[in-house]
Amino acid sequence: MARDLWGTFDDLAAMFAGNSRTIRWDQRGCGRSQRRDPYSVARSISDLDAVRRQLAGPRTALLGHSWGAHLALRYAIEHPDRVSHLIYVSGTGIDKDRSWHPDHQ
Repeated sequence: MARDLWGTFDDLAAMFAGNSRTIRWDQRGCGRSQRRDPYSVARSISDLDAVRRQLAGPRTALLGHSWGAHLALRYAIEHPDRVSHLIYVSGTGIDKDRSWHPDHQ
């Protein structure tokens, strides 16, 4: 069955439904979100922190895919006390030689 980007992780979210709360959102300028500047890694980390603070509480598990995995990793590096678990799916933190980029070591 073909899915749009929004529905990519529907099955995974359904698996968590009975055990935990799942929060999914479109990052600034993506999907159904408004196209509003500024766009930067720092702003994306701030946006993620605002979502965490309002909807998830003091600590949360993060799952990120592709750019979202990179964002989740950067967030966990910057705010380790706010992340209980990190699930990193097809991100950009590891290069072709399977070693971590220096910023992510």
